[in-house]
Amino acid sequence: MPRLISDSSRYLKTRVLTSVLGSLLIVILLGVLVLRNAHQEIVDTEIRQKLSSVQNIHSLVIKEETRQLTALLEVIANDDVVKTLLVAKDHEAILDKYLELYSRLNSQFQITHFYFSDSQRINIARVHNPPRYGDTINRFTTLQAKEQGRVFSGIELGKYAQLTLRVVKPVFEDGRIIGYLELGKEIESVIETIKQVLSVDLAISIYKKYLDKDAWLEGMKLLSRPAQWQAFPEIVVVGSTINLGSPAYNMLTRHFSGSEEENYQEHFALHKHFEENQLVVFSPLYNVRGDEIGDLVTFIDFDHLDEALNDKVVSIWFVGLIIFLCSLR
Repeated sequence: MPRLISDSSRYLKTRVLTSVLGSLLIVILLGVLVLRNAHQEIVDTEIRQKLSSVQNIHSLVIKEETRQLTALLEVIANDDVVKTLLVAKDHEAILDKYLELYSRLNSQFQITHFYFSDSQRINIARVHNPPRYGDTINRFTTLQAKEQGRVFSGIELGKYAQLTLRVVKPVFEDGRIIGYLELGKEIESVIETIKQVLSVDLAISIYKKYLDKDAWLEGMKLLSRPAQWQAFPEIVVVGSTINLGSPAYNMLTRHFSGSEEENYQEHFALHKHFEENQLVVFSPLYNVRGDEIGDLVTFIDFDHLDEALNDKVVSIWFVGLIIFLCSLR
């Protein structure tokens, strides 16, 4: 009889422990599932916030740079000697007076373009590139400055694939335009600012159909930049904060080499690829005319979020194991 009670007790205890273990396992699995769903929401939220911040900072920086360039042009144009030089079309005199100023503007404000053009838009002097002058400036910003009779600005693609923010100011005398002043700044520096603020890597790509290959190669040589025309079939990368051989660069290479199938997800409304806890997003870049000329590529690393999730999952399993061991007593 005692043996029967002992067997019955052991059987009952086994049944109870099995039930406890099963219930505990279900609770743990449900907890992990809830945790993973919550984690995905956190990842999605962080991605949206980062992308929104990239776009906002990019827009704010461009607006601030435009304001800064416009203010500098106003100061330069207020010097009476400017009108004299424009009317005289004196190339050498312009260089003598403004080369030092350009050097300071380049050093302090990263200004890369400084033009003097006459009333017919014929270039009198490129202070940033003295040997080249005498051609007619037919860019959209200059044409709009002439047509509207006021300062006009916008992002344009230069001969050497330089994506440049340009501000053009018509100079008047007795109610008529006697020439144009222009300042420009390559916007590749903007991505460095965004990286410093948001800790994301970025790249700027330009479609080859908007470029002349020979001019681009010449420009890369003049600017002492690596010329990688053949790196991608349809684009060239003109600015980047990523390192060669990094996971981000490899993702970029696979995408632009056409070895990955295009993948669009409507809730982001942007082109994306996931790989190795990184997201790459391609946001269209437009010039002042409204042409889509390339992409602003953003790389978002959410590895730290996955590490935090794994730590929480381990903690749940650890707590479950302790509860189970305690139930054995």
